[in-house]
Amino acid sequence: MQIFKSFLLLKLAFIVTGSLALAGGIVGNGAGLAEQNVQFAYLSLGKIITNCKMTSKLCALTDEELHILFKIERVINKNSSNPNRIIFSSERLHPGFFTTSSLENNRIAKTGLSPEDPIYFNVDELYNLNGSLTLDFSGISAILIHEIGHQTGEVSHAKLDILGSKIRSVLSQNYEKFHYEFPANQNHIELDIINYSMPIALADIYISVNSQPNEILTKDILKQVKCKSSKDSFMGYSIVNGHWSFVHPEFDNSSRGIDFSAWVRVYCGDTSIPYSAMGTEIMNIAVHISNQGKVLGIEIKALR
Repeated sequence: MQIFKSFLLLKLAFIVTGSLALAGGIVGNGAGLAEQNVQFAYLSLGKIITNCKMTSKLCALTDEELHILFKIERVINKNSSNPNRIIFSSERLHPGFFTTSSLENNRIAKTGLSPEDPIYFNVDELYNLNGSLTLDFSGISAILIHEIGHQTGEVSHAKLDILGSKIRSVLSQNYEKFHYEFPANQNHIELDIINYSMPIALADIYISVNSQPNEILTKDILKQVKCKSSKDSFMGYSIVNGHWSFVHPEFDNSSRGIDFSAWVRVYCGDTSIPYSAMGTEIMNIAVHISNQGKVLGIEIKALR
């Protein structure tokens, strides 16, 4: 069976307006962008670990690091539906809570040595004085690897720092963030793409509007990407060459929109045969967002 790559043109149309709150609650599960990024990174670690297990050279792990990663995966699976796996608090409002030693006055996170222990994140360190985020997705993932590593019973900070840095390095190569700010009203949007390679090619894509919590679009896209021939097996997809394409004209006095375009490579065929380009199909995807920043719907249709 021949293999082909279909190419879909991904366009995300945004209509945004108004300014929205940034940070979430001081104690609890949090509702701000940083807090949502932490939760999203936790959910994504399973895919990242699978990539490292199946392609060990990709993450350059030692046998000991791979063993720790297996145990981290078991903790993640155990806590997948635990609402208290991550708790957000504030060192400023609770002095001394995140101070575990005289050398760690600005600790971002802490936990115990059991899978049942929550991971506490210090919201003071997740935002800077301007309200911007201090960590990107790869940085948050490295911290989570460190803290979940402790929950497996590993006490060595050095080992977990090195393991986290290796995961961060891999993510930095497969993770892209796109920003756009409207000049007139300073409304801004962010779009994040993470491409995975194993066990099948898959891309996570999620957005935020005016620093509001992310809308994950992966499942909506996955429902609509498919192979041209019913005889071919779907082997996954990846998203590359992303860019902001153009700004729409004014829709009304308070709303504007922008398109995000990218190629979506859809892999089909027999996994035993190397990929070879057989055809191209161009699709358009439009994500409609209300003037409150809520995604109302996603449309994907062929351009030709």
